[in-house]
Amino acid sequence: MLAALMFITIAACGAAPEPVKVASLPIFAGSKPATDAAHLAVVDAMLTEMKKTPNLNVASVEHAAYSVPIDVKWEAVKAFYDPELVKGGFTTDAKLAFAQGPVSGQGWIRGKQMVFIYLVSEPALGDGLLVTVLGTQN
Repeated sequence: MLAALMFITIAACGAAPEPVKVASLPIFAGSKPATDAAHLAVVDAMLTEMKKTPNLNVASVEHAAYSVPIDVKWEAVKAFYDPELVKGGFTTDAKLAFAQGPVSGQGWIRGKQMVFIYLVSEPALGDGLLVTVLGTQN
């Protein structure tokens, strides 16, 4: 009886979701891999700041950076990623929304993994910059 009860409890909890890799995440239409030195410097600065954020407790980080047309709006980016990530089992976390100057972003969580999507719309960079960051917590 106890063994049956334990099996039911374990089955009800379900297994932890398989971790995803940044390469398996959807890519916004019209995106091209970012290769510009200015774009890559922005990405490096963003990742450095993210790794320093203590409340995120991130053990590992993967990222992808894309050049997008400068007129791409954050609303279009979020409208693309939100249903795609939710379909993959991630939930939107309003506490992980970000908007400051030319940078807008949002975070989604699934288990110990977090996906952050940032759009940098800074005309001085030429094209827009779309950054996908996948963090795995300790």
